[in-house]
Amino acid sequence: MRETNWIRVGSFVFCGGWAVLLCLAVVGCGTQGRSGSGSIVAGRDDRQDNVASLSIAAPEGLPAAHTIRLHHHDRMLFVSTAANGRDVGLFLLDTGSELNVIEQGLAARLRLESVGRGTALGIGGPEPFVYRGVERVVIGDLRLNETRLAALSLNRFRKPIGPSMTGVLGFSALRSVPFTIDAPKGILTVYRPGTFDPPADGRGEPLYLSGGLPVVVAEVARHPVLLLLDTGAENELTLSQSVLARWPDIVSVPLASYGRSVGVGGTVAGIRTWVSSLRLFGVDLKQVPVSFDPSPIASGQLAMGRVGIRLLQYFRLTFNVPQRRVWAEFRPLGPGA
Repeated sequence: MRETNWIRVGSFVFCGGWAVLLCLAVVGCGTQGRSGSGSIVAGRDDRQDNVASLSIAAPEGLPAAHTIRLHHHDRMLFVSTAANGRDVGLFLLDTGSELNVIEQGLAARLRLESVGRGTALGIGGPEPFVYRGVERVVIGDLRLNETRLAALSLNRFRKPIGPSMTGVLGFSALRSVPFTIDAPKGILTVYRPGTFDPPADGRGEPLYLSGGLPVVVAEVARHPVLLLLDTGAENELTLSQSVLARWPDIVSVPLASYGRSVGVGGTVAGIRTWVSSLRLFGVDLKQVPVSFDPSPIASGQLAMGRVGIRLLQYFRLTFNVPQRRVWAEFRPLGPGA
């Protein structure tokens, strides 16, 4: 059993600070029409000359292990993306999102046609959006099996995440094949399903899906909880305020401060403090910063919350959704180790 002291006050914003929770779920959508042409607009031509040689839609053609470089920006993970042969910048790699998103202003400049409508459910409530058709979406030299992207305004995330974010690559884009997110090294690896072997040094856990998103069982102060593995959430740990009311003993400090979290649908005010312990993937962490938000998150008899990138940056996570398994390798030194 490993124990890690986990109190990092200097890097955790209290007293009116902001956190990012880019958790997206679809609660309704319109019909899909033909894909947009992606015609070139006036100005700089960002078309890419290279055509992806690999496709996630043809997994038998993948190499045994194919790696794609990720980019770190203030802990968050981004991947260089192209749509319809044009460079569209950095998309946030967000396992807490069911949607694949493009910034709505960029979608307009690319003249991507509307192919339906939907509603995203975020921490601040529902937010309507328009689907934009795409002929192909490519990360590195891997073509994804996507024919539409949700066009949403990402302006509210510019300050906490950075101005270079132009879209979101959700969990749904990768889940059809085994894949690894190596946050410490900044590498995404996809595998050919027929030859995939679990990591020898990884701890295997059952993987559950909630709204198509990855969930694992953990313990907060010895209370069992379901936690969404959310690389698009900035906080270490987020739980519902109803959890605090139910188990007031889980916190080591009754109240530290108030803060706000920004996400799809708006912002919510929360309570920032510490839980006495968190057991995640067999690793025992002490004094973990937590945000208690008012959003009602529950699943049956178990409380449900999310673990964000400030904790996940210390793990190498391998997902095999068809087999409902996830493996975690703990790397306490974090990125660059």
